[in-house]
Amino acid sequence: MDDFFLRSTDYGKTWATLRTWRFVSDGSLTAGAGSYLYMAGRPGFSPANGQLNMLVNRFWGHPDSWSEAIVAPDTFTVMDPVMVPSFVSPPESAVVWVLYSHDYNGTDDWDMQYLYSTDAGSTWSGAEFLAGESDADERFGDIKPYTDPGNPWMNASYISEESYRTVFRHYCNQATPTSWSDTLRINSNSAGTGEAVRPLLVYSPGAAGTGAGCVFVGEGLQNVYFNSPWLTGVAEQTRTGPDAGFSMAPNPVGEAVRFTLPRVAGSRLVVCDVAGREIVRLAADGDVSWNRVDALGNRAPAGVYIVRLVSPEKSAAQRLVLR
Repeated sequence: MDDFFLRSTDYGKTWATLRTWRFVSDGSLTAGAGSYLYMAGRPGFSPANGQLNMLVNRFWGHPDSWSEAIVAPDTFTVMDPVMVPSFVSPPESAVVWVLYSHDYNGTDDWDMQYLYSTDAGSTWSGAEFLAGESDADERFGDIKPYTDPGNPWMNASYISEESYRTVFRHYCNQATPTSWSDTLRINSNSAGTGEAVRPLLVYSPGAAGTGAGCVFVGEGLQNVYFNSPWLTGVAEQTRTGPDAGFSMAPNPVGEAVRFTLPRVAGSRLVVCDVAGREIVRLAADGDVSWNRVDALGNRAPAGVYIVRLVSPEKSAAQRLVLR
């Protein structure tokens, strides 16, 4: 049940064990900005099944520089913790998340929960839900930051184990660590499941912080797949005719663009950049217009954007060019 912290100073040729954490397993180790390292694990034995051990080292893993916090969200089993910071400077200002699977009230209904810290791992919040459907098990999560200085975005993924195993992804900004995006489905075919085939987040160099994709194993442990918001957007932008779902004019546009779509209650339009980052969300029940002002009140710059229609009846996407 022990986890060992090893370090190599010769590019992996030799390794030294610097510290042993007794009775802790499933260790997750990641680097933050500067010289910070972060690690999480779980005891995994009664009566500490619901306990998480969080460790922070501010000096490249030096043996005398670890601080530890123990948090017990409740008494029910936690599994597969993954701990990561936002990659910002100074590193002591980083928001840190720990994503883990949780056995809800001991009912074998697995949910995705997380804890977060706003002081680089010194103190921790209570448990928060990322996903918790009562008729599905949400497990095998991954969570990753961008390792670009000053980039505050965080992405999380997991598998929802229904008859159709779905890979889901969310994103969040460190300024609002509990405000995660709507669920985004990554896969169009059923995924495999199990700890060994959890979906892994992948970033594209230069993509926006909300643009993570996932690598996952298919059903029956057959084939490996990759999908992402920006690839999905590029593929869907070629739709024309009835399958387009909505129309917009003018396109390209210099000022305001008008969208015409079916009158379906609960519909919305989302304008994203080509990296998948949401620019603005528009309530849509019939016709709606947009004067290219983003969610922060700024004028959206010229470029290519993806407009997505999300409605109870169908989803569609098209390309919009701003001049």
